[in-house]
Amino acid sequence: MSKTYWENLTLKISSEYPFIPKFHFCTENSEGFYPLPVLLQLASYSALSLTEPERKNKRLAVFFPYSDSIDCWVTAVAALAAISIQATPEQFTLPELIPGSRVLVDGADHIYKGTEVHSGTDLYVFEYANGIRKIPLSQRFRIQPSVSGRQLTKKGKAPIRSFIDGLLGTQLQGNTSMLRTSIILISSVNETKEIIGRLKFACDREDKNKNSEKAVNAFGWANLTSDGEVRPWGSSGKDQEPVVLVGSNLSSVNDYLEYDSESLSLIIIEGSSHLRDHITFQSLVAKNIPVMLVLSAKDIDCIKDLKASNFDFWTWSKDELKTFCSEVEPQKDNVFFELERKINTFVDFEIKTALCSNSKLEESYELLDALKSVITEDDYHAIQIIEQLFFILIRVTRIVVITGSISAEIKNKLSDLEADSETFQYLIKKEQYRLILESICSLREGIDLLEKSSDAKPEEIIKLVKRIRQHSKGSICIILGNIGFPESKKLLRGKLSFARNIFFETSKSLKPGNAFDHLILSGYLKRHRMLDVFDKVSSENLTVLGYPYEQDWIKSVRQQFDGLFRNTSSLRTFEVFTGASTEEMPSLRPIESEPETVLKEPAILTSGLGEFEIKLNEFRRQRILRSVGDDPDGNKTAANCVTFGRGSFAFLTEHYSVPAVTNLLDKNETIQEIPHKKVKDIQEGDLLLFRESSSQNIIREMADFGLKRKGKAEIRKKANRWRAALVTVYEENDRNLSRLMESLAEYGCKRNAGTVKNWLFNENLIAPRDENDIIAITVAAGDDDLDQKLHEIHSAIAQVRSAHIQASHQIIKQLNAHLVENLSSIESTILSFEIEGLGKVFLVRVESVAAEQYFVPVHKVNRLLNLTV
Repeated sequence: MSKTYWENLTLKISSEYPFIPKFHFCTENSEGFYPLPVLLQLASYSALSLTEPERKNKRLAVFFPYSDSIDCWVTAVAALAAISIQATPEQFTLPELIPGSRVLVDGADHIYKGTEVHSGTDLYVFEYANGIRKIPLSQRFRIQPSVSGRQLTKKGKAPIRSFIDGLLGTQLQGNTSMLRTSIILISSVNETKEIIGRLKFACDREDKNKNSEKAVNAFGWANLTSDGEVRPWGSSGKDQEPVVLVGSNLSSVNDYLEYDSESLSLIIIEGSSHLRDHITFQSLVAKNIPVMLVLSAKDIDCIKDLKASNFDFWTWSKDELKTFCSEVEPQKDNVFFELERKINTFVDFEIKTALCSNSKLEESYELLDALKSVITEDDYHAIQIIEQLFFILIRVTRIVVITGSISAEIKNKLSDLEADSETFQYLIKKEQYRLILESICSLREGIDLLEKSSDAKPEEIIKLVKRIRQHSKGSICIILGNIGFPESKKLLRGKLSFARNIFFETSKSLKPGNAFDHLILSGYLKRHRMLDVFDKVSSENLTVLGYPYEQDWIKSVRQQFDGLFRNTSSLRTFEVFTGASTEEMPSLRPIESEPETVLKEPAILTSGLGEFEIKLNEFRRQRILRSVGDDPDGNKTAANCVTFGRGSFAFLTEHYSVPAVTNLLDKNETIQEIPHKKVKDIQEGDLLLFRESSSQNIIREMADFGLKRKGKAEIRKKANRWRAALVTVYEENDRNLSRLMESLAEYGCKRNAGTVKNWLFNENLIAPRDENDIIAITVAAGDDDLDQKLHEIHSAIAQVRSAHIQASHQIIKQLNAHLVENLSSIESTILSFEIEGLGKVFLVRVESVAAEQYFVPVHKVNRLLNLTV
């Protein structure tokens, strides 16, 4: 579509939502405020159009070249649109005002006396320190319960000029504490909180000093905690219903909406990783709430499932993206600098390739490729050996510098596989046996070449750097594999001492904000990891260095990344932008009409390497299912299979929580407790902790061990006394959650359904964080014994929490002392260490998480298991 089309559409947006072009952003370090780029205005408009009554289909997936916190910007705009509707008195149900009650009017204490009519205007009447005050009923938002304690006036008692009032023309006087929940953003909570925390809003560029507001305070933001509680951000009161709620997973959001979804106007989901829990996702969209997915090129795999769920689609062509590019270079203090830079470079973005060679590794791949065509699922012993040979080849492929210790480790493993082949020689077909031995031999010789060959990756990287330096003095980032990263970095830095401005990263440590002029990616990564690297790159100069057998695979990923934006006809639904208004506004009809086509997911090339990996993974899945066996008593439960390195795996049930130390170790964060993840939240690459031969929670076991050693073995039972009282209230209300919530609300405990359900059924939850909630539970239960012992209960809860924190610290200390130098090398292996009182603990890296559930024996779930040859 032409530039004129988009220009007309932006005019239409300004007419329907005049606050969008007025919306300006900055950070504390910015010199100026900057408007939403056109691309984000269009994305926001597509989200708002979902909420229009005329819109028949309420499901939309919008693709961008990159993921760059676009969901946060769209959510902020959608929230303002929701506020503009809620701020109309007749659209909002307000709490009843009772004569004689104490309230806040513009932040000052008043006593409500009643209403009267003066000159045809309905007025509220209040008594305060200086006499009587009257305000129109239309300004009800200025009045709120005094329990919130939020001051809405400055020292001189003059009403604060609200940012939202200036932007939307409302009369909130800064009081957003009674706005209902209207938007849910399903994204990374920490990342969203960081972005919102550093942002400021202004109505326009000129007004930035007079009327700006921190984004976190402009209106209600909150997140769903792992305990299922709603935790407000910014200066909002504790009991505020947030305008924007951020959830990190679909399940918690589903729980939140289970008993109240009518007031919600929109759900925005960032990235396809949240869709892995297919059943929960279907339950969410079945609520008939508008849902918008903000996706990027790396999310292409979800297209087929979204088609089946009747989603509309939109992606912009490369030519259209070019029309959105600013002719002026974006300022570095512009909050949209990174996004605009990426869009500008994407138009000309090309992924170049360069070859390195290792004749023996290439020969080994050809032998394994030949094995692929002759093995079947019945070749049990051969499959196990071939699988390990394949992953050794992939591991060696990723290595840039192979040290003596890594070489020795791999060669020892090859010797073990050679011995296994000999042991099972008569159970392996003759042709397979020959190819296996030849492949082992080639791999050994390939490793020898890596240690001494001038054609090894370091030499090719040096040649590439020299070639780049002939034409550019810009920064160069060399992206290396995790295995042997320190050694590779040290060797290359020494050989590249002639070149300045050289940086080294792994695919995982590369950050989206790092703007390098040139990037060199040293070879094979899994498809999703390579897409993730492409997604982070804001330079048009990227070269991928690989062996010949990697080239088809690299080509397929490259096509996947930008193919969405070259041929867009199959991923467009014109109602996204035109809808019912097309007939009324002929100027908005596409100048070049595109025929309606049945949506087809873009073709993804699968190289021989990819096919081989898929086939081996399917064989492994079958072996895993066979290995868990059956239960003679029929005691089975549903669980998802999570695989790790060296044939290890675990079947995790829906509610089981496992310690996840990924972020803790990668980011070197200081935290009070080790975070936990349920299977729906676990992602490839996560680092998890398991205790040997146990399905119990490590942190809890270690905390109980510490309490027992101090002679306080019974204190957890005392700390859990509040739950018995809660169950009593639950039973008295016929196990009806809504009635339970109403009973608690009578005593000041106003929590959402997800929070209360979590209190009832999450055995790993120690207690509600707010002591007032425990008091409300006690009174609602009429539990006099608990009431008399509340001080002891609070003390017991504090001691159990302290024991959990101490247990986390001890495990962190063990990790730092023994494993931190090896963490980057956890690729296809398992690391273990001893903890006093618990025995051996294993640290494993996740390779895959099965989307489907399997019914497996109860005694085999939630523990680390292993396949053996």
